[in-house]
Amino acid sequence: MKQVSLALILMLFSIGMFATQTATAPFGPQGPAPQGPTAPTPAVPTEGQPPARAGGGGRGGRGAARVPFIPDAPILSYAAVENPLPLPAGSMYAAVASVAVNSKGHVFVYHRVPVPLVEFDERGTFVRAFGQQASTRPHSVRIDTADNIWLVDSADHTVVKLNSQGEVLMTLGTKGVVGSGDAAAAAQQFNIPSDVAIAPNGDIFISQGEAGGPDPRVIRFTRDGKFITTWSLAFKEGTRSNPHAIEVDRQGLIYVADREVMRIRVFQPDGTPVRDIQMQNPVCGLFFDKSGQMWIATGADGQMMHVDPAGKVLGYAGKRGTGLGEMSEAHMLAVAPNGDVYVADSVGRKVEKFVKK
Repeated sequence: MKQVSLALILMLFSIGMFATQTATAPFGPQGPAPQGPTAPTPAVPTEGQPPARAGGGGRGGRGAARVPFIPDAPILSYAAVENPLPLPAGSMYAAVASVAVNSKGHVFVYHRVPVPLVEFDERGTFVRAFGQQASTRPHSVRIDTADNIWLVDSADHTVVKLNSQGEVLMTLGTKGVVGSGDAAAAAQQFNIPSDVAIAPNGDIFISQGEAGGPDPRVIRFTRDGKFITTWSLAFKEGTRSNPHAIEVDRQGLIYVADREVMRIRVFQPDGTPVRDIQMQNPVCGLFFDKSGQMWIATGADGQMMHVDPAGKVLGYAGKRGTGLGEMSEAHMLAVAPNGDVYVADSVGRKVEKFVKK
């Protein structure tokens, strides 16, 4: 009994120390960042921890046990930049969930701390932190053509639209309320939203159900946030769907990165299936650049790739690791107007920047 009491006291002391540390470091924890399994457990499954799936882990798993697949493709002529987005002195990144770039080349990093969103100018100089928009578990940040900022919080089950000054313009989803099924989606009740995409006509597409969520689907709204339609992404054969990222191309087709099965699934805006693009790597992040070219981030395989519409890898850069140009989990990515590529490494707790040589 004394041993149990002592263990409980030690556990409470550890929790108190972490809370104190976080409160005194608004942009990120001071001192060495916790590694992998020692990090605090979020409300939904942790990135980098593959859920159980039918038939075992296999190639579709996203954890560190997976052997990275190296594509038969050229290595892109890009160089990694050392410490491209330094935080103010005394602060460090937590798990970096996502990154986005606006029309001016300013970079926005969304990471898992009390002040989750930070902005840098085109030279990589820290500009500000968005303290007024607290998040429970940041998962994705996107920038639309008007430089509005969209934040996807997977544990709060919300998608929030901010203007470029950081003022809230719209909230989709009901904070802290979990929904399931068509009726819940129509009532703006999400179940682990993962990403958001804005169509050329302004329609909003939200993917949900990442990390093994029970109701994988896409929900479509008008530019004003009025529900239009929804469709399920669940597989009839029982294979687990993991819709991790979503994008819209210039023609208005919807692309869903289904990480667990390593597919890019393409739909008409009404949910009609168009085709599936089978990849050899997990598809974690998905991005169309200003010329309409497709880029993906490969999760625990640690790569960023340039991919053609059929899924052929045209070139890649990066590998699994912790050094310069290496990533423990290439979670999300964004291509700047000048062609620079930024990749959020959620497990490595950093942003990798690749520039053309």
